[in-house]
Amino acid sequence: MGKFKNGTHVNSGFIKGKHYKRIRVSAGPHRGKYVDTLILEAKLGRKLGPNMTVEHIDGDTFNFGECGSNLIEVTNEENVRRMWRRKRNAATAKALSEAEASRAEPASDAGRAVNFP
Repeated sequence: MGKFKNGTHVNSGFIKGKHYKRIRVSAGPHRGKYVDTLILEAKLGRKLGPNMTVEHIDGDTFNFGECGSNLIEVTNEENVRRMWRRKRNAATAKALSEAEASRAEPASDAGRAVNFP
């Protein structure tokens, strides 16, 4: 994707078939680092541990929350589990809403006055 004028660019790719986008710094001393990682490290006051990554609680990689409140440090394995859990929950919610919509279809004569001869 295109670079922004403020020294960042959107890095996108696929993880196990799921498209993701993250903002990466493209200038200065933090060049090559992801913005969400820098925010979480500043919040924690230390660098992320080995085999640790940033998790966005709501799954939106562009939502950092106020002062990083939407970011937590998790293991790589936990990050993948949480991603699949969000995907499964979204599929379940979609199926439930479709079932509700099919049950809520009004009958063709509902709410209509019927005239008898």
